[in-house]
Order: sequence, then structure tokens, then C-alpha cells
Amino acid sequence: MNARAVALCCALSFALASCSREEQAAQTVDTSTLELEASNTVWNTDITFTDSMVTKARVHADRARLYGTRQETILDSHVVVHFFGTDGARLAELRCIQARVDNRTNSMYATGDVVIQSDVNGTRVEGVSMMWDNASRKLSSRDYVKVTRIGEVIEGGVGFESDESMSNYRIFKVKGVKQ
Repeated sequence: MNARAVALCCALSFALASCSREEQAAQTVDTSTLELEASNTVWNTDITFTDSMVTKARVHADRARLYGTRQETILDSHVVVHFFGTDGARLAELRCIQARVDNRTNSMYATGDVVIQSDVNGTRVEGVSMMWDNASRKLSSRDYVKVTRIGEVIEGGVGFESDESMSNYRIFKVKGVKQ
């Protein structure tokens, strides 16, 4: 064997040895602290978010999975959220495929065919995701949204922020408006 072939064999051996060590390290990751299964699963559930005896929102989902260690609840299968004003009147309805509730803050992140319909002014918002901040009572999204209100359609806005009734909203990076 010439020196070039020996060097190539050594380099290949070193590369293969280091790959196998990395694979072994990846295989020995401790998964005992990961919570892969829900600690509780509830079917056909309703959750009410209140503050000082005032109902802020009422959520219905066909299935809710509670993950205690992660302090979150995953809602899926026909998620419907009703938002209420301080006077108890319904402000809007949100529908989505799935939502994640942070059990520490009670804020919610909705994903999948999100549609919000305002009872106050008829404004309708459609998007792929929407965040509801429980403390500020604001809705927001960093994704594409389509806003429809009487006589106007705003297409292609990226980014959205609003109050729960969608009376005061902002759309960032508007792409087009149809009258």
C-alpha cells in the first residue's frame, strides 16, 4: 500500500469511528424526564376562564389532554372559544382545529383553520394561528390573516393584533384590500 492509500484508510477509519460515537451518544439520551403521555384525557369538555367572578372566555373541545409536568393542556377536535365582555355579553367566537393552553398563564395558542367571528361588528378573521393573551385580553398572530368586514376584504396581511371584540385591530404588512 502506498502512503496515499494508508492516509485515506486512516481518515475513513477516524470519520467512521467519530460517527459511531455520535450515534451512541444520541442513543443514550435520558428520556425519563420527558412527558410523552397525557396525565389526564377528558372527552367533550368545557373550560371557563374567569377573573374576579367575571367570565372572560368559555372553551369547548371534543378532547382535552392535560400534561402536568409541562403545565399545558392540548385541546383538539372541534375547538370552539366564546369571548365575553365585562358585562357578560358575548363578544366573539373562535374556531380552530387545535389549541394549546399554558396552564400557568391561561393564555391560549390556536392553530389550524382559525376563524374568529365578531358578534359586535361582524368582522371575520381567518388564519393559520392565533394567540389569546389571558392577561391583556388581546388576540394576535404573526402569520397570514384575511380580514372580512362589511364592504371590505383585506387579503394577505401578515401579522394581526386585536381586542377580543375585534373593534380595534391592526394588520401588519397588508398586501391588498378589496372593496
